[in-house]
Amino acid sequence: MKKYRAVIGLVFVLMCFLAACSPQKDAAAAVKSVSSDTVSVQVKSVSGTEEETTVTQVAEPSEKSVLVAYFSCTGATKKAAEYAADLLGADLYEIKAAEPYTEADLNYRDSTSRTSLEQKDASVRPAISTGGLMGQDTSGSTDLSLSEYDVIFLGYPIWNGQAPRIINTFLESYDLSGKAVVPFCTSASSGIGLSAENLKGSCSDSAVWYDGIRFGSAVSADDVAEWIHELDIPGRQER
Repeated sequence: MKKYRAVIGLVFVLMCFLAACSPQKDAAAAVKSVSSDTVSVQVKSVSGTEEETTVTQVAEPSEKSVLVAYFSCTGATKKAAEYAADLLGADLYEIKAAEPYTEADLNYRDSTSRTSLEQKDASVRPAISTGGLMGQDTSGSTDLSLSEYDVIFLGYPIWNGQAPRIINTFLESYDLSGKAVVPFCTSASSGIGLSAENLKGSCSDSAVWYDGIRFGSAVSADDVAEWIHELDIPGRQER
């Protein structure tokens, strides 16, 4: 009887020990890669003797870091970017012009407006204001570091059939070598066209570009969720 109770006690102790070693799981963990190591540990039975057992330790899941960077003047692209960042659990970065665009600057019907003139000249590179990740203090000189990111979602509006020249400034300001770039844009009517294709010249040749998408100015969270669900990008996850 004593031996029987000792065996039952040992089983109970082992169950408690293994439960304590098991990591907490969440919905996002389902798409993360997990590695494991096997170790031997000493477990003392209720009889006082030490017995060796093997326990599998689950390492922290690995994942590729994702950044959603966007430029927006009217708020449509910002809205799409926020939806994407929330769904992906990604960091969010706003590309800000050092000289903010005014309503008059955005008048594409005026051939002499700032945006009209910029879009006619492919060599224009509007300066970017030094900023920081959304949710962080952007005063001072905090700037963006892309070294920790593997996937960059790049959002912009369509101006005269192209991405704003400030997107070229952004791409030429950072090293995107070996990173995945996923473009998306917003417009009232124009499609994405060759806007993303024309941006590749401002980016490292080793960057991997994925097909982009155009959203309307009334983009919804469901629109973005449907697009992200269909993407096949190694390492990315959605919440």
